[in-house]
Amino acid sequence: MTSDSWVVILGGGSDIGLGIAATFASNKHPICLAGRNIAQLEKSAMDLQIRFGIETSVASFDAENLDGCKVFYDQLPFTPFGVVAAFGVLPTSIEFRSPEEE
Repeated sequence: MTSDSWVVILGGGSDIGLGIAATFASNKHPICLAGRNIAQLEKSAMDLQIRFGIETSVASFDAENLDGCKVFYDQLPFTPFGVVAAFGVLPTSIEFRSPEEE
């Protein structure tokens, strides 16, 4: 793979993110796991390296910091082949209504 075949997984510590990362890694794409828990990401990145023989990296990413998203992308040392969003953002308060209340 060339340097332009990197895949960035935002929310790379989530189960879904790791599953997607493994799929790309099995096709020999280098993987950048991005998220908030760097220690967890480093362990997962090492696992991908060992299992698939690929290059990996980790990066700090917080989806709630909207101003930081462009900075994050601009600081990548490569132009990614793809970027996958595997995170969710919940509002601070959620109002649940039963069908009878609507």
